[in-house]
Amino acid sequence: MKSNMIERKIRIAVVSDLHCHPEIPYGNKDGAVNATYLYTDLLRKSDHPIESLIPVVKDETVDLVICPGDLTDKSNVQGFISGWNYVLELKDLLKSDEVIATIGNHDVDSFNNHSSYSFEIAKKIKRNFPLEKNEECETFWSKGCVFVERENYRVLVINSCHFHHNKANSSSGKVDEEIFIYINEYLEKVDDNKIKIALTHHHPIDHSRFELGEYDKIVNADEFLNVLGENKFDLLIHGHKHDPLLRYHNTTKTSYRLPIFSSGSFSSISNLEYTSVRNYFHIINLEKTEKAIGEIFSWTYFPKQGWKKNYDENGFAPHAGFGNEKKLEEIVNEVEKIVGDKPFETWENVISDVRELKNLIPQELEQINKMFIGAKLKTDEPICNFPQLIFKIK
Repeated sequence: MKSNMIERKIRIAVVSDLHCHPEIPYGNKDGAVNATYLYTDLLRKSDHPIESLIPVVKDETVDLVICPGDLTDKSNVQGFISGWNYVLELKDLLKSDEVIATIGNHDVDSFNNHSSYSFEIAKKIKRNFPLEKNEECETFWSKGCVFVERENYRVLVINSCHFHHNKANSSSGKVDEEIFIYINEYLEKVDDNKIKIALTHHHPIDHSRFELGEYDKIVNADEFLNVLGENKFDLLIHGHKHDPLLRYHNTTKTSYRLPIFSSGSFSSISNLEYTSVRNYFHIINLEKTEKAIGEIFSWTYFPKQGWKKNYDENGFAPHAGFGNEKKLEEIVNEVEKIVGDKPFETWENVISDVRELKNLIPQELEQINKMFIGAKLKTDEPICNFPQLIFKIK
């Protein structure tokens, strides 16, 4: 079989924006406040963000753990060390082959609070941070990006903080022309259908929900996305916004439809305080022969309770996907035929015949739910919340 027709599969855990640091005592004199549920000195109680995840994912395995950055908060050294150790613990828990990480703005000491060189702490974390191989790390630090090649996938790891040399240059992410040249020259030499993922901390498209601001978006983002589109990347994953969001972006040069996934924060407090967005842990199933399709499973963290798959119409779907190219009307028509005149049908039978239902982004899932009502169909749970039955209604 030709290398560009091999079926590729990968299962990825995404853990982003831990913002780990030592607990700050209440009423401290300098006015600092806690920014995370995941302290460096936190006892392993039942609602500990790592401890409470263990029973939830004990039967889950992944090929890869991806970390989009901000392991620590305000470049706290112990927070960085402990945050990375927590990620490595998740790697072992999920029996992952490795972790691929990038750095976030909080991982860079651009204000020189703890060092005289902004990247000194990040470079001395070691223990395979941010990447497993030394040559990959060297390229990442020197060029601001690197390709990580494995059997079924390649990950373009972007350091969107590459130019955060000082406070004046740390307000936004940035990529430049040299990175675009590197990407194009690298991919000109390959001819296969490996799954292609881009990883960055900062967001490359506007993320204006909850008045989160756009000043920190990646500089030169349009050209960056065009390069990804021209090279037909299958998925871009980023962190930073603490607000999980999955959508498509049509690149301006080729109108390539690129799925972009903004990961939720694993343990930061700020998102709940300012936007009422909770914390999330994600697992992505991605498969590809000619074109990639994917599913995203998400768990929500609740203080004092721990993690659960949770449906909330104002939160991120516990199950969503991407890669569907079929019109939604066609999908609804196919489901109508399967249900026929029966009073109900099992959802398992429906999705076994209409697999596209697994690969719909949240916006499409909302549309399908409404279209089902118009077709006099109704699931016992929203499609994103693992329904068991679909009913014919009058």
